Amino acid sequence: MKLENKIGLVTGGASGIGRATSALAAREGATVIVTDIDDAKGKQTVELVAQSGGKASYRHMDVTKEDEVRERVAEIVREYGRIDFLHNNAGGWKTDMSDTPKSSVQLWSQLMDLNLTSVFIVTKYVIENMCEHKAGSIVNASSINGFYPNPGCVAYSTAKAGVIGFTKAMALELAPYNIRINAVCPGEIRTPIWNDTFSLLPNPAKAVESLRRMIPLRRIGEPEDIARSVVWLASDEASYITGTILVVDGGRTVGVPIEE
Repeated sequence: MKLENKIGLVTGGASGIGRATSALAAREGATVIVTDIDDAKGKQTVELVAQSGGKASYRHMDVTKEDEVRERVAEIVREYGRIDFLHNNAGGWKTDMSDTPKSSVQLWSQLMDLNLTSVFIVTKYVIENMCEHKAGSIVNASSINGFYPNPGCVAYSTAKAGVIGFTKAMALELAPYNIRINAVCPGEIRTPIWNDTFSLLPNPAKAVESLRRMIPLRRIGEPEDIARSVVWLASDEASYITGTILVVDGGRTVGVPIEE
């Protein structure tokens, strides 16, 4: 019960890491507010939490729209009284890997808004309440792409690098209020968007197997692998940790693994 009696807000909670984090946080005792723009899948997450005996509710929230974020956060605070932890999970990339230097400025802006500016917007309004209570924990979703990029992901990688910088800078700003802020950098994780990306390759099975062999722990990660790290960082067990960038990638970025 790492998060017993805590109120948590998870963005992008309709699937993948957001869904896994919502489910685990609820099992650890938290009341979770799931937000997303996919209402049907967001409500499915809430139903899954309820089936496991947890507490959760859903709110439609587009993290790229400041007015909508401000209103939703205010609603949550009015209903629950406070927000104890925030997981800025919402984000994404182009599944056809067309995010290159030749891409349009519009695509660049869309990916920056979704993956970086949104983190600033949601954090901005959530910390208003946290600062009043002088307590809180924030866990941002970055990526190994922020420092170990793949071809075809220029804007996405730049945005995720920005999340790392934002996390460190905000750790200094928020420390006087007893608010901790950290980030996780997932490696290769089997999420719906990850599966969709590989399904577009000429030989998806061969590509996945080749990638698996590049990971020292020899497996593709699951959303639950990241969820466990997020929940721990959000909990009081990590009460002396802030400004940390936790890489969860099976050793992918360490170096070349020993051949099988």
